[in-house]
Amino acid sequence: MDFRWINIIIQLKMFTCFRMVMFEEYMTFNIPNITSDAMTRAKDEQFAEWCKNYINDASES
Repeated sequence: MDFRWINIIIQLKMFTCFRMVMFEEYMTFNIPNITSDAMTRAKDEQFAEWCKNYINDASES
């Protein structure tokens, strides 16, 4: 087994978890009383777009 792939998978999982925490903080800041159901819905509907925008904004700076 090629351990480089395992390392890449672990790093991607860590990256996704880190971004998910940042997204939750972003949503909580913008909607202080967001419910658990609304947060779950926001993750399902907005997380991918938020990540794309976050990365694009960072690369333009």
